[in-house]
Amino acid sequence: MTDRRHADVSKYYDRTIHLIDMIGDASECRSALVIVFEDGAGVMLRDDGQACCESRYMSTDDDLGSLVGERLVRIEVVDIEPEDHDDDYVHERAFLKLQTAEGTPVTICTHNEHNGYYGGFDLTAREISATALDMEMT
Repeated sequence: MTDRRHADVSKYYDRTIHLIDMIGDASECRSALVIVFEDGAGVMLRDDGQACCESRYMSTDDDLGSLVGERLVRIEVVDIEPEDHDDDYVHERAFLKLQTAEGTPVTICTHNEHNGYYGGFDLTAREISATALDMEMT
């Protein structure tokens, strides 16, 4: 099992959120979190570690829109123990916890369902432009 984290997002701290949403792929799974800031900078957070026999996606029950207009001060990754572990199925999860200066917390869950051989997370942060965002959201 690998567990690589490349998501250095500290350069986005103290910026005001203009837009935040999860975007999906062709199967309509939410596979990335996109944040655009009022200064025009943007970042896409995703788990890029896809391997054979894995299903990776993101979910949240929180209101992402509640962060619009607030200043991002922290993104933290919190691991939790796998559930439903048996010889043929593992469901790993890690939480991306976003915190704003105004105190609004939001938690995104990134999932990796696999056969037990593969696993782990490869969380990455990719700087995006408005053009790239338009292409990703269509």
